[in-house]
Amino acid sequence: MMRVRAADLIQALQEFVAKHGEDTQVAVAVNLSRPYRLEIAGMAVDSDIRRPDEPALPGPPLVWLTTDAPDEDTSPYAPRRACVPRVLPG
Repeated sequence: MMRVRAADLIQALQEFVAKHGEDTQVAVAVNLSRPYRLEIAGMAVDSDIRRPDEPALPGPPLVWLTTDAPDEDTSPYAPRRACVPRVLPG
């Protein structure tokens, strides 16, 4: 499976911001008990992926980064510190 390249991710996020505004937020949904490596497989705006019976989220638009397991020849584990929140330089 082809993964999302950094340049493609940046371009897509810039397009989401241009369309939905600078308050657009980004999230990843995972349910894991230890630090696993997941690859970004795609992106979608929350309103585009919710079923009609699911309530819309309040607040600014939300972009979900969809994930997939790495290829078989890549370790599925991530460094423990990859799960520690960090403050990005701004």
